Amino acid sequence: MSNVISIINTHVPHVASIDFSNNKLPTLDFFSTLETPQLKFLSFDDNRLDLRQLEKLKPLKLVCSNV
Repeated sequence: MSNVISIINTHVPHVASIDFSNNKLPTLDFFSTLETPQLKFLSFDDNRLDLRQLEKLKPLKLVCSNV
């Protein structure tokens, strides 16, 4: 996941939405290094995340949605 985040930071830093659904992610540790100022939406449907992992996304200015 570290490589994916690096690619996003380097090649698509102006992305507004990313879907990480269905990836069996156990943690969101790597997402603290995202450098995408226009990012507003992240989707993590169907992963192995504990709700406490969402704390790691606090520094990102995301829009809350339950869609």
